[in-house]
Amino acid sequence: MSAFKMRFAILWPAIEFSPLAFQVFDPPDIRSAPFRKFSQSVIYLPVRGDVEVLAVFDGRRDLGSWKWHALRLVERMTARGVSGRC
Repeated sequence: MSAFKMRFAILWPAIEFSPLAFQVFDPPDIRSAPFRKFSQSVIYLPVRGDVEVLAVFDGRRDLGSWKWHALRLVERMTARGVSGRC
C-alpha cells in the first residue's frame, strides 16, 4: 500500500467519526481535512450524518481550482447519467 493510501486510511475514520472537527474551508460548511506530511487535503461536506467528499485537493494549487474541477466532474457525471452517491 502506498504512503498516500495509508494516510488516507488513517484520516478517513477521523472524518467519519467527527466531521465537524475539521476547519471550515469554504463557508458555510465545506470542510478540509489535511493529510499529514502531504500537501493534499480531503475537501468534504457533512450532510445529515453522512460525509460527501468533493475533492482530494493539492494545497500547492490555487485554492479556488478545486471548485472548478469538482463542477466539471459533476457535469460529466450528469451528462452520463451517473449518480455521485455511493
